[in-house]
Amino acid sequence: MHYERTVQNIENGPAVLEACLHVLLPLGFELLRRTDTQVIVRGPGMNNTKQSALLGMSRGEFSWDSTHQMHIYAELGGLRRMQLFMLLFPPTLIGVLGFFFYFFVPNGALWTLNTAPAMLLTWLLIGFLMGLWLKKRVYSALDIFVNNAVELARTKP
Repeated sequence: MHYERTVQNIENGPAVLEACLHVLLPLGFELLRRTDTQVIVRGPGMNNTKQSALLGMSRGEFSWDSTHQMHIYAELGGLRRMQLFMLLFPPTLIGVLGFFFYFFVPNGALWTLNTAPAMLLTWLLIGFLMGLWLKKRVYSALDIFVNNAVELARTKP
């Protein structure tokens, strides 16, 4: 999964790259490469949905070329990992609890056979929908981040 965007008419490319760094480095991103025309960063990863949505980016490349275009490419490994976690953790927990109840709790087989399937389907749906919500949130945060960096560079004296 990745995010790509090109912004036209960027007169002050180095200022845009600097604005990107001012936002990403305090979030824990590691600077892999920096030149006058390119910045490459690696993200710390996303561990929960309360963190900044920019942490959904596991690797980002920001470059500016002689045609005054800004190119943004981001690998969204943190987003993919969180989506997988939200989709698989609740059903796995239900499966483990169902196994425990079935074999070790009196009348637990009744609960496992009657209630667990409905819970499983419910949490699969919720996990899927939360993954879509998180994807929208990360893409929106990246769009806002790029727009703000470009505007900061345009207003910089």
